[in-house]
Amino acid sequence: MHFSVPLSQMPMNHDDGGGATTTTTTTKKEAPAAVKKGATAKKPAAAKNPTAVKKEVVAKKLAVVKKESAAKKIPAAKKQKGATAKKVKIEADTKAEKPPPSTPPTPPPPGNKVSYAPATPGTPSSSGRRKPMTIIPNSSAYTVVDDYDVKLMLSDSVSMNSNKFYKVQLLRHTTDDTFFIATTWGRLGEVGKHQLKGGQPDQQKAVKDFCKVFRSKTQNAWGTCPFVRIDGKYQIVETTVGDDASGDGTAALGRLTEEQINQGQKVLTYIRSVLETENAKKPSKTRKPPIHVLGKLSNDFYSLIPTSSGRQRPPSLDNLEIVTEKEGLLEFWLRMGFEELGDGDIDGSPIEGVFELPIPKTLTAAASGIANSGSIKSSTIRGKQLAKGGAVSMGAELYSAILLYTGNSIYSELNRCLRSDWNSVRKYWNYLRLYFEAMDAMESKATTLYRGIAVDLYDEYEPGKVITWWSVSSCTASKSVAQNFMNQLGGSAATFLTLKTKKACDVSSLSFYPHEAESLLRPGTRLRVLKRNRKGKVVEIEVEEVLEDDV
Repeated sequence: MHFSVPLSQMPMNHDDGGGATTTTTTTKKEAPAAVKKGATAKKPAAAKNPTAVKKEVVAKKLAVVKKESAAKKIPAAKKQKGATAKKVKIEADTKAEKPPPSTPPTPPPPGNKVSYAPATPGTPSSSGRRKPMTIIPNSSAYTVVDDYDVKLMLSDSVSMNSNKFYKVQLLRHTTDDTFFIATTWGRLGEVGKHQLKGGQPDQQKAVKDFCKVFRSKTQNAWGTCPFVRIDGKYQIVETTVGDDASGDGTAALGRLTEEQINQGQKVLTYIRSVLETENAKKPSKTRKPPIHVLGKLSNDFYSLIPTSSGRQRPPSLDNLEIVTEKEGLLEFWLRMGFEELGDGDIDGSPIEGVFELPIPKTLTAAASGIANSGSIKSSTIRGKQLAKGGAVSMGAELYSAILLYTGNSIYSELNRCLRSDWNSVRKYWNYLRLYFEAMDAMESKATTLYRGIAVDLYDEYEPGKVITWWSVSSCTASKSVAQNFMNQLGGSAATFLTLKTKKACDVSSLSFYPHEAESLLRPGTRLRVLKRNRKGKVVEIEVEEVLEDDV
């Protein structure tokens, strides 16, 4: 229905004197539409109330006026822009509320101005002294400026066979006080190439050059926290400050931190959930496996945990077998290399009284208060499987006790309490009683073991000194496994231990990653230091196990 608007009701524009225009509308009382001059008289329907008809007419006319007024105030282009912006905002808010696990948050647009912060993204600024890459000629003539030093990794086995590192530092020449950008890059496991550019006296310009290189490789502004991983771009490798950064790729990029390994474990957990979800689906000829998703997650893992694979692509983490192996490897690294050894001079014992307790009949009875139900359940199931055809003839509950420890559920807190918080050890006694029973059931033998530890023990381990390890200690019978772990430390301060043991327990047959050749030493193992030697950043120490009969 069309309504003509009388002049007295048309919107009128008024200039307020300041350039702004206001719109007003005047409404005049009128006779019913049926008796207007020139209008065709028509008797209204019996059901229509004259007052209601009048209100309906006025309301529709006002709606037309408002629509015309709004059209004058907001140009079509602006309305379209506003609608688009609103749509984008709604979509962004929706994504922010429920981000998919594998999709990183959107990075800031390249045009955004972001202040440069003198700290490595994702890691705190450290007072530890950073060292110039020794691959740079005459590296001793330079110092690293503040924390402008970063190590990057890009692994992409999906779209291209990439497994490469990139390092960049801002250096100051100690003689003429000029600034340089030092870079080195190449395939992990190879020496790679290097470059030194600059020589300018302006530090601020040099800082901007450094930040420009960082952005080009990562698509993140320097100082952005949290760091956002972009597909096809480099990932930051968090390593310990003070690494003797050789600058080549023959070793890892420096000592991997415990946090970095934990991030790798999170990626593996997500990959496992994807695979288990896929395996639980009904077979279908049309459904395709999530190859792209698994490929991207594999890239994320290898970018976090640099893995040398020669000129071959790093193996895709597309099945539960290889995922389980990687989980076992990271767990072993944490148990062997990042555990403190504690003070061996403390009087007393944190396990005195454990052997007086009755042996728990099940793992649930032994560990329900110290481990989550999922870990207890998986260890119990695996223990039953091993009890049927395992290398050692012992009950399922004994197998499960060892599996709970090697499965990484309780080892960290248990060992912390055994080392330094004896008041809290009591809650672990029931579990330790079952664990010791399992160790006694397994074959103990004299063997040489090895252990790499991410700490310098030279001063503490004096020849002739007897030291007690109160924690459950993971070692390896394979010297190459320990040496490969040492390579992951990238020349950082570390200790390589050779242990001549007498009562070690080989648990490699129980492990999901048997290649680590893991053996365990009981809490309270005593070791006499035979000799020590320092080779660069690595301390080599030889010890032998001491039994009570030897004292």
